[in-house]
Amino acid sequence: MTDLDTYVTPNESGILRLYALDSDRPEATDLASALRDQRDDAGPLLARALGTSDIDPYWVALIDTGDLGTLGLEGYLIEGQDVPPEALAAARPMLDAVQGLVVAVPSRAFGGLAQELDPVPWLQPLTSFDTRREPTPVVPLAPAEIDPIPP
Repeated sequence: MTDLDTYVTPNESGILRLYALDSDRPEATDLASALRDQRDDAGPLLARALGTSDIDPYWVALIDTGDLGTLGLEGYLIEGQDVPPEALAAARPMLDAVQGLVVAVPSRAFGGLAQELDPVPWLQPLTSFDTRREPTPVVPLAPAEIDPIPP
């Protein structure tokens, strides 16, 4: 877990930012509806809400914590967003307390562009996670011993 950085670096990858959506606000309800229904205005609405110029809503997840059941937000982040379990430890109390709608914005939604984020008050920054991992080492296989087939 990292503090929610408001600056998206050029060609950023592997960062997942979480925001709580205040569903009591009409603007938030409209954004949630646009994301849920994959409307054409979802990108511009989300860009305005994040205070940025451009975002691809295809990569953004709208999560209703009430729909997660026993999986919970933590389980969803592990299974659905590939956040390493060890990265969630410090955020566990906050994740357990979050109710309602959460917007998960991965780096790829910003299209590699550097951007400064300035979210509106009804889109409350929660935290961010670094989902990058060390590559798995490749261990060469031992050559197979093959006995010749007798004639």
